[in-house]
Amino acid sequence: MTSTTVTYLPNDILLTWFNENYKPAYMTKYERNSESRMTLLFNAPTDSAPELRIVASDGPLAALNGKPSSEWAAIDMSAGRDSLDIWITDSAVIRTDSLLISARYLMTDTTDRLVWATDTVKMFMRNSGKKKKTATRTTSPRPTMKPPTRQLPPRLRFQRWQSLSTVERLSSSTAPCA
Repeated sequence: MTSTTVTYLPNDILLTWFNENYKPAYMTKYERNSESRMTLLFNAPTDSAPELRIVASDGPLAALNGKPSSEWAAIDMSAGRDSLDIWITDSAVIRTDSLLISARYLMTDTTDRLVWATDTVKMFMRNSGKKKKTATRTTSPRPTMKPPTRQLPPRLRFQRWQSLSTVERLSSSTAPCA
């Protein structure tokens, strides 16, 4: 018994118009959460981890200029592969309040192809969690004075009266009869 089947070639065509789970890949957010932790968020899961490098021409981080992240940080990718936690291990990088980092990652271009893109991001350490010390006052506070009340000069009161509409003038000039 033989059967005849029809095979249409080429049979390796991918129809992307009907791909329901498609999301373009790009970096959505980056932030420095604490002194030793940074976060990169992506719109879609990525197959490979981004390449991170410090950009510094002078200062305490000049020795790490262009060095891969494996020398100054430990990278932790989320289970969904759409966020990246960077734990800074180098003490010189931890002490720096602002970092300039070059991130090379896979991004979707205008023709919906994954290409390597490089973004330079500025990571700033925010002091939102630290409370500032307030100076305690040893002397008694000054007494507060009320501001003087001012009345408009007659000429300005007249100009305001002229600028009112007819309805407003009539309603303000009529007094209730007693």
